[in-house]
Amino acid sequence: MAIDMSTSYRAAVRTGLPHATIVVDHFHVVQLASKMVSTVRRRTTATLRGRQGRATEPVWRTRCRLLCNREDLTGKQFTKMRKGLMDAGQIGMTLLTAWIAQKRLRDLLALARTRANRERVGHLRWKFRTWCADSEVPEVRQLAVTLDCWWPEISAFIATGHSNATSEGVNRMIKLCARNTHGFRNPASQRLCTRCVITRRARGHLAPLNFVDPA
Repeated sequence: MAIDMSTSYRAAVRTGLPHATIVVDHFHVVQLASKMVSTVRRRTTATLRGRQGRATEPVWRTRCRLLCNREDLTGKQFTKMRKGLMDAGQIGMTLLTAWIAQKRLRDLLALARTRANRERVGHLRWKFRTWCADSEVPEVRQLAVTLDCWWPEISAFIATGHSNATSEGVNRMIKLCARNTHGFRNPASQRLCTRCVITRRARGHLAPLNFVDPA
């Protein structure tokens, strides 16, 4: 069973389904790492400069690229981001350390559905943990500690490749539908609108005819 990184969900599943294999969805793992990078950027800027980042600073301009996959960046974009961080001094080097930790975590999660052996998984995990342990960034070390606590579930994801992305997407579409209609008062209408959004079909195809043909 795939869940997000919630200790309450994990405890509930273990209580209700003690024999189920719990899998952590990789989206939430990457999301945790991305939040770590953003937290490091805000903290270092506030600590060293006593203020928030400004649009004219390289660190602020590269904030979005720091959250991108390495393979999604062109060579020019990556070189520009790396040079900007290195020119930013201590703030940039701290951010580069956090970004590399995030990248190594992505490399570890990318082994899912590749039938990687235990040696390959263990090697990439060792590289990630070693990098985090050698860094002097508290957020990076805390990320490694958190993932160690969730390693059985992360390891199960790498081994099985199972994900709850489909149910997460359906839940998101249901919430957006309710938000666009400012809430529902009619349960039947809510079910119909939700089904239309999920199945991507027209309302007339699902709604029963409310009139009688004069012929």
